Amino acid sequence: MPNDSVILSSIKKNVHRVLPDARVLLFGSRAYGTPADESDWDILILTTSPVTASIKSAIHSKLFPVSVQIGAFINTLTIQENEWRDNPSWYSLKQTVTKGMLQL
Repeated sequence: MPNDSVILSSIKKNVHRVLPDARVLLFGSRAYGTPADESDWDILILTTSPVTASIKSAIHSKLFPVSVQIGAFINTLTIQENEWRDNPSWYSLKQTVTKGMLQL
């Protein structure tokens, strides 16, 4: 299995194939340095583009082979940056994920 930096690089590269302007960030137990053997990869994708179902599907299609290769789920949360910044419905999640988030 590839090491974490190779996995993160592959995730970022594949997200950028769909959304070249995206900020790709790791959060959750892997970002906090406390993953278990079964931990997934929690990825926040922030983009200036409007987020549509087709964009989410394209990202999933690009990341699914990586997920199979590493034997772990890759969970993505794709949000338009202005929504992430300005919409209060993201406040609670933003407080949780920004504590140990790592930009890829």
